[in-house]
Amino acid sequence: MAVELLLSNPPPAHKYRYDVESFFYVYVCGAATYRADRDRKIILIEDWIHESLQTMGDKKAVFFGDAKQYTKVFEGAHADFKPAIGGFLFDMWLAFHGVCALTEEIEMMATPQATTGMPRYLTPEDVKMIADMRQAQNDQVTYEAVMKIMGEPELLLEASDSPSA
Repeated sequence: MAVELLLSNPPPAHKYRYDVESFFYVYVCGAATYRADRDRKIILIEDWIHESLQTMGDKKAVFFGDAKQYTKVFEGAHADFKPAIGGFLFDMWLAFHGVCALTEEIEMMATPQATTGMPRYLTPEDVKMIADMRQAQNDQVTYEAVMKIMGEPELLLEASDSPSA
């Protein structure tokens, strides 16, 4: 589940990037833990298993906040996954790292009292800046960006509009 969903109550409106982030976690679990010689071929990442959604979200946010955490998750990964780990998975991690960094900036601006202990009121410029940062988050993980990261062509619009046989 996406960090933003885990850390928000109530959860925000659905975004495409939440689905991509969930796909990313499934792929990370597979690439990091796959062992052909085990009964359970793939296991969950231990740091991400918690009863508390808040704790899970915090752990995943730490994963996106530090490249050393990325490296740690993949210690002992099967050699067959190394190209993906050093390639498109890392590129996806970078995109979500950017999303999380923007989340931190938004939180610092939107909740200044929690950050500084002093009341502060948002100016119209602050509100616009926050809206722009939220848009930048969404722009980090678009269909087009994901297809580029994966090295796949985008589905042509005219092909999706044509009637099927």
